[in-house]
Amino acid sequence: MIWKILNEKVKVAEIVPLLMASRGIEKESKFHDPFLIPDMRRGAERILEAREKKEKVAIYGDYDADGVTATSILWKFLYRELGVDVIPYIPSRFDEGYGLNQEAIKSLIDQGINLIITVDCGIKDSEIIQKFSKQVDFVVTDHHTLPEDQNFPHIAIHPDRKDSKYPFRHLAGAGVSWKLICALSEKLNKAKNRKFDPYKYLDLACIGTVTDVMPLIGENRMIVKSGLERIRKGENPGLKALMKVAGRDITKTDTYNIGFVIGPRINAAGRMKDAMIAVKLFSTENEDAALKLAWYLNDLNIQRQQETQFMMDSALEQISHEDSFLFAYNENWNEGIVGLVAGKLKETFYKPAIAATKSNGLIVGSARSIEGINITEVIAQHESLLVRFGGHSQAAGLSFEETNMQNVKTQIAQYINENFREELFQRVLEIDMELDFSDLTLELYKQLKKLAPFGEGNQEPVFQFRDLKVVKIFKFGTDEKHLKLVVTDEKRKSFVEVLAFGKAEELSEITLNGKIDLAGRISLNEWNGQQKVQIVLIDAKIQ
Repeated sequence: MIWKILNEKVKVAEIVPLLMASRGIEKESKFHDPFLIPDMRRGAERILEAREKKEKVAIYGDYDADGVTATSILWKFLYRELGVDVIPYIPSRFDEGYGLNQEAIKSLIDQGINLIITVDCGIKDSEIIQKFSKQVDFVVTDHHTLPEDQNFPHIAIHPDRKDSKYPFRHLAGAGVSWKLICALSEKLNKAKNRKFDPYKYLDLACIGTVTDVMPLIGENRMIVKSGLERIRKGENPGLKALMKVAGRDITKTDTYNIGFVIGPRINAAGRMKDAMIAVKLFSTENEDAALKLAWYLNDLNIQRQQETQFMMDSALEQISHEDSFLFAYNENWNEGIVGLVAGKLKETFYKPAIAATKSNGLIVGSARSIEGINITEVIAQHESLLVRFGGHSQAAGLSFEETNMQNVKTQIAQYINENFREELFQRVLEIDMELDFSDLTLELYKQLKKLAPFGEGNQEPVFQFRDLKVVKIFKFGTDEKHLKLVVTDEKRKSFVEVLAFGKAEELSEITLNGKIDLAGRISLNEWNGQQKVQIVLIDAKIQ
């Protein structure tokens, strides 16, 4: 692993201001005007027209955690607060796939739906929308990669459109959905005596933002920071129940809990069964019903974990570690889990990866990529081989005919080999700066917490410590996979514990009284009312 120091060493008092500046973190004072997003005004007016005319409305969402929360935000606001005749609809990952599909639209039209509002999808579905535009109206809200042709004949609410004047371009699908209810609230609050409060939906917008790995800078930072405060109050029965079954204290919820506790359980619904289970969880006001749904999601998540491991073991048997692009396929794999397998392959070998299975006569795959290789752009180079594709720089979905599988595999591999430097395939650990051992204090830890919430685009700071002496070594945990070190510097004025999770074998050459350089995060150890700082190790270099 290559260590890359991002900033020069500074005085302790200057660390936090320097990190805020280098990460582009500004002290936002208010949320941006939602009407600066293209088509927002038209979209809000069309929805209010549907309310006025008592038309039937459908919210068409996506089956991941961002799509689920985006759907829940809009449905709860339209149904519970505005009294709109509205139903939520999320397509089956297995039978319908991502985005708008003709059969679903036909079914909604047959149910008398007059207006379809998409959330977290639809921006690339202009062809389907045009086909049904005379039978039903559409309001598209999305944040995914835009098509080249942005002359939309329908209402298309997207913060990153070419004609956008919106100051922040990186909202999640749930963020765009939340901005829509902000716009609706603003219009209604000017015309009515009643005051609508969109801020109480920030808990769900926060979850969508974190789970969709959006950068936690700018307006996203405000959404997540305010959303975490809402979550900790336990106002949403579904969130409260989900944290309870996971054995977590909701009053201490942070971005880690969202990403690794709440998120996987929401996603388990769409991966294993039906994403509408999670929408029901976040929409119910009945605590008993919420608890039953939360336990169901918890059980689905356990099944998901077991199946993921089985599929990963199978994938490892197929790939060559020497390839710069990894492709694994099994026609019997769960379509809802191939993305997780692709992600694990990418993380294990630090190479772009696709995991695929067979579904409804097509090969359906999920791609994950490394920094510097935009996998959606790579896949787009081979569009002629595909039935459908879409995604972000680091993740994408695609489908193609089985007869094209070998061509898809070899041509993507060839394109990556020919267009990307070898250096990109080396892991790089970005270290914020070097610290002196004497800088490692409880006060510094408290100052660093001001940078929270942590996540994509604003990771918890990583520091380098050089020339430390190892004075104690302990193994701990199941099968003694973890390591605890006690280190000091040459002055030996203080001693600090270092936790190295899952690294006992990797660091087996560390010896007592040996010298090491460390890269890690500063954390807090609380025990018997005592607080002291410790280092959570990321990497070490043995001298």
